[in-house]
Amino acid sequence: MDGEMPLMDGIAATRRIREHECARGLVKTPIVVATAHALPQDRASSLRAGLDGDLVSPYSLGELEGVLMRWLSPEAAEETGRR
Repeated sequence: MDGEMPLMDGIAATRRIREHECARGLVKTPIVVATAHALPQDRASSLRAGLDGDLVSPYSLGELEGVLMRWLSPEAAEETGRR
C-alpha cells in the first residue's frame, strides 16, 4: 500500500479494506505500507489502522524480500486462512 496516495492515503484505504473484509466475513488480506514516515507514532498509527507492516523508504531489496517472504509463505497463508 502506498502511504501517500492522492485521493485517499494508505491508512484510510486500509481502514476501508478492513471494514469491507469484516462486514463480509472475508479472510484478512495482508497489507504492508511503503512510506517515508519512520517515526514510532507513524508505525503505531499504521498498525492501528490494520496494516500488517511497513517498509520505510528508502528500503533495501533485502527488506522488501523479507516482507514478501513473511506474507507469501505457506505459514502466513495458514495463519491468515488463505490457501
